[in-house]
Amino acid sequence: SGIDNEKILFHLAEALASISNEHRLPEQDKEKLSEFLLQAQAELAKKNPAWRKIVGTLVIVSTILGGLAVAPEALENVNSAVNYLLGTALEGINAPSDEFTDLLPKPVEV
Repeated sequence: SGIDNEKILFHLAEALASISNEHRLPEQDKEKLSEFLLQAQAELAKKNPAWRKIVGTLVIVSTILGGLAVAPEALENVNSAVNYLLGTALEGINAPSDEFTDLLPKPVEV
């Protein structure tokens, strides 16, 4: 599929570190967000990862982080991973139209 798993793993590791270091984030929220990201990492480590699971998990984490308005570095890394995954998936489509590029998630401003 042309996706470089290392790029995604980098963003996930950075997001995990940012969440871990965020003092404004309640411990329970840190644990849940970290659990989601660790599940995405585990899925990514499989021989044939379920990309829908990974993207779905990252969208959930992005939505939660955006709603909490904390950990902007984590949010940025999660959004970068999602945009990379979806952008790479769309590269295989000849002459992508605005119809497809509209499917990419919009960055959440914190």
